[in-house]
Amino acid sequence: EPAEYALAARRPVFEAVLRRAVERRAGVELVLGRRVTGLRADRGGDGSVLVRGVELDDGRRLASGLVVDASGRRSPVLRRMLGAPLPPAEVQHCGFVYLSRHYRLSPGRELPPMDRPLALHLGYAAALVFPGDNDTFSLSLTFATEDRLRHALRDPRVWDRFVAAVPHTARWAERGVPRGGVDAMSGIDNRWQRMPAADGPAIGGLVSIGDAAIQTNPTYGRGAAMALMHAQQLARSAGEAEDDPAGYVAGFAAWTERHLGVWFRAQLAADRTGVAKIEAGLRGARHEDARDPFARLMAGMEAMASEDEVVGRGLGRMAHLLITPAQLLSDREVVRRVTRRLGETAVPEPRAQGPSRAEFESLVAC
Repeated sequence: EPAEYALAARRPVFEAVLRRAVERRAGVELVLGRRVTGLRADRGGDGSVLVRGVELDDGRRLASGLVVDASGRRSPVLRRMLGAPLPPAEVQHCGFVYLSRHYRLSPGRELPPMDRPLALHLGYAAALVFPGDNDTFSLSLTFATEDRLRHALRDPRVWDRFVAAVPHTARWAERGVPRGGVDAMSGIDNRWQRMPAADGPAIGGLVSIGDAAIQTNPTYGRGAAMALMHAQQLARSAGEAEDDPAGYVAGFAAWTERHLGVWFRAQLAADRTGVAKIEAGLRGARHEDARDPFARLMAGMEAMASEDEVVGRGLGRMAHLLITPAQLLSDREVVRRVTRRLGETAVPEPRAQGPSRAEFESLVAC
């Protein structure tokens, strides 16, 4: 069986390695320091659009049989440049705010063993650790946007007190030296801009891949993996665009629906549950969703993952996009272990592994 692994690297380093690989490819010309300002397109009387290239900010017009928009989650291409009606984007505002700080490993120290999940729910927040490249790592905390006390964590002194009080993050923080302050990331959305519209005019010669098309909450680190899946399909099929530009765009959208849609929908469900848990924690309550068999089973898997190797491996394979949620639920051994543990009882209450809400409030008030 092929080895299974996860790549841990900072985004700039990962992208630099990809760029070097592209630069070594024959037949690739990089146009550096220029910005795309518009699309070259033929527009039909029926509203159809056939994209034939791009316009650059230095006045040049580049022709192309297929334009690929890979310019990320804030891409202006479909929203401002295309000039064709599109279906409304499917958007879920996640209700989270991330606070993160980067560290470099202290001389002579090693990263902690990866013997437990990298994310820990505290009820009112979540604590996450992300190993990186070249002896670096980062720690992140997730709070509900309605939690005003999260602002206190922007103070490095408060941050240090809190991560030291959570064993999950403390064993990492004590091995490293902070590199800079505490960064915040808000406006976290799950967003999918489909194209073309099923009942709208045809669009040819343009596809969007990666976050420019479909983006998910970065907690699970799936963005790069989903973008690579998208890019691999593009590489396999791009030759088909010349004969039928509009048909190719529609077919690429259908492939996206079949192969990436499952992960988008899974993220929607996970984030609904995640923010409900955190918001319940703010009130000193515990979120219960026992009426939903799927949610109950998944919660049971998460509770057992660190102590049951079979369940943990199955959950990890799904988290890393090696199997779908449906395939995980069809694993009889995983389901048998979880249902035997659950029986007719509630999902096991996770053991307290950090400050309570009241203790957290005292920590940030010091």
